[in-house]
Amino acid sequence: YIKLTPVSSLPSPWVNQDIGSVGVAGSSSYSGGTFTINGSGTDISGTADSCQYVYQTATGDCSIIAKVESLVQTDYNAKAGVMMRQSVTDAGSPCALMYIPKLNKTALTTRSTSGGASTTVPLGTTLVHPPAWVKLTRVGDVFTGYYSTDGVNWTQVASQTIVMPSTIYMGLPATAHANTVLTTAVVSNVTAVP
Repeated sequence: YIKLTPVSSLPSPWVNQDIGSVGVAGSSSYSGGTFTINGSGTDISGTADSCQYVYQTATGDCSIIAKVESLVQTDYNAKAGVMMRQSVTDAGSPCALMYIPKLNKTALTTRSTSGGASTTVPLGTTLVHPPAWVKLTRVGDVFTGYYSTDGVNWTQVASQTIVMPSTIYMGLPATAHANTVLTTAVVSNVTAVP
């Protein structure tokens, strides 16, 4: 017999998987400096997340920047961005997510304890949609989210103290905010400093 082994198109050290309970299996690929992330899921919020996640490990102080080029409108609150989380197997893991929604306000969503409630701080009242830039930094236990229209001039959205281990998972999530379909996020200009 012949054993077939799937080959990922993601460059090392990036890997991908679905987080939490998703209605449709997600996938991710990379080409020409751009990630394409297909994700189902109900949201990245509340007490548990469900999304497709492209990630790598990061230790200590770290940061990630990305430009969300486009996002398929499966829901007005479909979202993509940059995330840091303690676990990729615990859907309710402590995490910080700086995201661009399809037709809502960009925001920083955080969860401080496993299975705990999430807190979301939006950027004012202005609706933001792709293309737009997001950045997330970790300094000690302080996670800070930023937004930009050009990738040069940044506006701080919020900061939150979350106690996580030194080594965490940092990357690019996408959720359809509608668990029976896939949204597609196209993300470019990714800079990860683990």
